[in-house]
Amino acid sequence: MQSYNEDLASITQCVIALQKLVTTHKEIAYGNLPCAKQKIVVQRYAQIVEELTQQLCISLKLRAISTAESLNRVLIEQSVNLLYVALDTDGSKLKALLENSIIETRKSATRWLKHLESIGQESPVAQARFDNAVRIKADFEQRNGRADDFPKIRERFAAVGWEDYYYMFYAPLCDSVHTYSDDMLNLVNFEIHMADDVNAHAMRGLMESERRRLTIYHSAVSVSLYAESFGRIFMMSATTDVIEAIRLALKPVISLVERHESHDADNRERADLGNLFKGYEI
Repeated sequence: MQSYNEDLASITQCVIALQKLVTTHKEIAYGNLPCAKQKIVVQRYAQIVEELTQQLCISLKLRAISTAESLNRVLIEQSVNLLYVALDTDGSKLKALLENSIIETRKSATRWLKHLESIGQESPVAQARFDNAVRIKADFEQRNGRADDFPKIRERFAAVGWEDYYYMFYAPLCDSVHTYSDDMLNLVNFEIHMADDVNAHAMRGLMESERRRLTIYHSAVSVSLYAESFGRIFMMSATTDVIEAIRLALKPVISLVERHESHDADNRERADLGNLFKGYEI
């Protein structure tokens, strides 16, 4: 097993290469999108995932494991959103995304108002938030028509062909980072139920080592999916040279994923990232 720093270097070098490719060829990547609104949204998502990958590398360098795992979760989700909107051929997915922002604002304002009513209070801020959402939604529908419901995250994974990854990576990361309860359970077991302090100290050390290993593994996976999202966008423009460059940049990270999976003798699942873009060939 290579060292943490060697794996970090592979991930960082891959991120730098990917971002250089996207920046150099962005006009090709975005030029084939059907409409101006879609181009605006995809470019914004591209900026978001670039920022997330940069901060992920910084967190890994600082060994800020909890931060890195949170970033992995968000990076995977935003890579899904990027690809989901980029693959929209008729504008319906984009329209649903845009209207969803208004709908969620109205929902949260409604819940706030109901809470205030239950305790006999009022808030002009809550009322203004609700009134603004109603007004903006009416204006949106007048200009764009009614949108379909925006799908839940699992449905978005399925729509881009990543449903397996939802169950293998995204859902466990959500479970982990919402409360970090896995860490808490392990620590309580070590501190309270171990027979002696020596064993407890040793188990804490093993836990931290495994946390670092898993975070490197998850980071390699999230960067791989980030790469696939852009690779499939470039496929829309038939840019085979860029796709091959992405594959080449990603090769050490794919090897990293495979190595970390083989490390666990009990592992029955495989990310199967060794042939990214399979099923989406030009």
